[in-house]
Amino acid sequence: MPCWLVGATVVLGALARSTEEEAQELSQQSAFTTFRRWRPQLQIAVLLFFFAQFSGQANILSYAPDMFARAAGCAGMPTIEEVEACEATAVWNAGYIGSFKFLCVCIAVWKVEEINRRTLLAAGT
Repeated sequence: MPCWLVGATVVLGALARSTEEEAQELSQQSAFTTFRRWRPQLQIAVLLFFFAQFSGQANILSYAPDMFARAAGCAGMPTIEEVEACEATAVWNAGYIGSFKFLCVCIAVWKVEEINRRTLLAAGT
């Protein structure tokens, strides 16, 4: 048997034993101690969700076409064709905002390991 293969089997055996020991240790822990261990992370996650909903960003994006149409004064247009063109422009503008938001999220997910998570969280708020 080659020397490197013997070393690899020793390392793999030690790895298997350590994962079995960790599994037994986790099974012996109660749910309360596990909750206590993850409590700060859970609090941050719940607070982030609460503030994201409280800020109303998702609700504003739902009504973005209507707000753009009102801001452009679509209701005061003299012909139906102009009103329809104005409303179509408002819908396209809302789509651009949603696409930009999606693009920013994709970049953040892609770069999360290169850029510090804390920095991304601060920049996103």
